[in-house]
Amino acid sequence: MHNKNARLFVCAALLVASQAFAWGEKGHEISARAAVNALPKDFPAFFLAAKERLVYLCPEPDRWRGGTTSALGQLNPADHYFDLEYWGPDKIPDTRYALLFAAYKRGLVGDKPVSDLGTAPVAIAEYAEKLTTNFREWRDTREDSEPDRLIRHQIEESIIYLAGVMAHFVTDLGQPLHCTVHFNGWAKDYPNPKGFPVGRDSNGIHSRFESQFVDRAVNEKDLPALLPARHRAGPWVAEMETFVRRNNGFVEQLYEIDRKGAFASGKETPEALPFTLQRLADSAGMLRDVWTTAWLNSGDEWLNETVTVYGRGGKTLLELLRERHHVETKTYPNGDLVTAIGNRVNGLNNRYWMYYVNGQHGNQSADKFVPPDNQRVEWRFEAGGKQ
Repeated sequence: MHNKNARLFVCAALLVASQAFAWGEKGHEISARAAVNALPKDFPAFFLAAKERLVYLCPEPDRWRGGTTSALGQLNPADHYFDLEYWGPDKIPDTRYALLFAAYKRGLVGDKPVSDLGTAPVAIAEYAEKLTTNFREWRDTREDSEPDRLIRHQIEESIIYLAGVMAHFVTDLGQPLHCTVHFNGWAKDYPNPKGFPVGRDSNGIHSRFESQFVDRAVNEKDLPALLPARHRAGPWVAEMETFVRRNNGFVEQLYEIDRKGAFASGKETPEALPFTLQRLADSAGMLRDVWTTAWLNSGDEWLNETVTVYGRGGKTLLELLRERHHVETKTYPNGDLVTAIGNRVNGLNNRYWMYYVNGQHGNQSADKFVPPDNQRVEWRFEAGGKQ
């Protein structure tokens, strides 16, 4: 649950917060398993094969809470939630430091506690961009030699770890009580026209809902049929803001259900289980879409990523290129034509390799052109006619 005594001082530039373990271990794990099972069949095979490792990693950030140093204890908790009422209707900034600065300007930091804010949307954006980068690197790795295989394996390990840890924060936001100041009883400083229990009077609604009730009543076999339709997510923070605002809209309904028959009491009303299952399914669906979008975005970035070399020691452009990249060529009377760099082969998506010097297309074959020392040469994988 939130640590209401947590404080943030601007000079530290840190958001201090704490909150209950969203969904508990079971909720996180079944959401992650449902997300992997719902991925497109053409998703990278190594990722699909890592299902149970991803499931294990999904609760990982909660494990960082126990017995942590003050450094990790200050950094980690705020990434688990975003309490919308504390922030209000304004757009959430796109980066962590922009959010911190905006919160400071609005008086939400400084000598005031900020445990009602959180940083989950920007934390997810950070992990999603890291994941996209590693997917992009993986697309260009080969297995032609033992060093190549080791690099590819390490990239796969990094992808699995990043995806598994990010899964926690995404599924956290599928829990409505991680999107509100009313996270464990109605906040006393906010309007309460329906008279919901305040603070301790709620008897721990947070853990009763997300852990005790889920552990006892939820069967993960019921989740797949409830997942929402796939969509390409993004931009990342805007996507997470939409998700937060949607799930914040379920808070009153959750409290109403609890009032009729308390979660984990054994006296829940019939609506309690389908409500909870749908929140878990929405969590899994969002996680599936974030993973899928990171993969798709990596393809766009990979196709458009340039390869840069610099002139050195009288070496030809082709020699310089081969020093750090797998290169394939085809020999013609006028010289060698570069037909592939890494795994991007001429003709893929109707794109072809061309090099540029000072913004001008090169007019010599790569095996004949000797760029001056420190001359920047940029290879572009461009759509259009053959080189």
